Amino acid sequence: YHSKKLAEVGDALNLRLVYGFVPKEGSLEKIIEKRAYEVAKEIVMRTSHTMKLEDQENTKERLQKAIQDRAEKIKQEMPKYLWD
Repeated sequence: YHSKKLAEVGDALNLRLVYGFVPKEGSLEKIIEKRAYEVAKEIVMRTSHTMKLEDQENTKERLQKAIQDRAEKIKQEMPKYLWD
């Protein structure tokens, strides 16, 4: 009922009614950046843990760079697992 009324108002104004989702805070780009960083950190820290067990521990700086690099790659590729 409401969408029909809105569509009628839109027609009268020569506008089309469009539904969509908008981020509550920030931009879609920021949401993607945050999620890519979270996923990258998970991946890198899991690998780091394995390396630590093999006595090949990395420095904090190297880990941070690896996380940033992985996050950039994830943002570029936009894999499905980004939203798992």
